[in-house]
Amino acid sequence: MTPAPQKASAPAAAEKGSAAAKSETVAMPESGPSLDSHPAWPAISRFPALLAVAIPVREFRVRDLLALRAGQIIATPWNSTDDVPLTTATLHLGWGEFDVLNDKISLRLTRLA
Repeated sequence: MTPAPQKASAPAAAEKGSAAAKSETVAMPESGPSLDSHPAWPAISRFPALLAVAIPVREFRVRDLLALRAGQIIATPWNSTDDVPLTTATLHLGWGEFDVLNDKISLRLTRLA
């Protein structure tokens, strides 16, 4: 049977350069206040935001845009399995993947930035 570890007394901890204080764990709350509990959340949550999803297409000119026909596909260096960046103004919000929902193109959020 091994003896139970003993706590160092205050003078002993001071002699060791407060090593005992460094080994203590501080209890953190399980979760902080949620965003929706903020008093301004009902108003803030309704603010409109313009989201942008952009994929770089090199060598694409205005004349190419004007020559596009319905159903035409534009080749990009972006891998179809890679998530695309989701931004608003200059803030990067997260990443997503394109999907089809009710015959419309949609973006599924895969992770937050």
